[in-house]
Amino acid sequence: MICSYIIDLNGVVQGIRLQLKKAQSAYESEAQDKQFIIKIIASVPNMIGYWDKELHCQFANNACSHWFTQSPKDLIEVSFREFAGETLYALNDPYIQAVLAGEAQRFERKLEKTNGNISHMIHLVTMLEMSCLK
Repeated sequence: MICSYIIDLNGVVQGIRLQLKKAQSAYESEAQDKQFIIKIIASVPNMIGYWDKELHCQFANNACSHWFTQSPKDLIEVSFREFAGETLYALNDPYIQAVLAGEAQRFERKLEKTNGNISHMIHLVTMLEMSCLK
């Protein structure tokens, strides 16, 4: 009887190991997919950033560093007000408030780079659900 119990227990352990292996494989695959997407977004020549509801940067791609002469990592947790400056922040505030109220925004603006060059930009701003970023 004890041998039968040990055999059954061994079967259960093997099943758990198989489930764990499948879960680990799925996790690794998802992590690779996420890293691939992050690499694509980081290398896009257009600025892409994500600010949380408190307007602190949580992600900035490499194009942001070309415009603002800071590495993307240095922009993490920087407030949008600090990032944009008072004048640009004031221009964007109505759009920001609309986005925070759940309304996607699209607008055009001239933007001066830190080197003095002027570029025309189209801004697409929307709310992201936090669950899609995890």
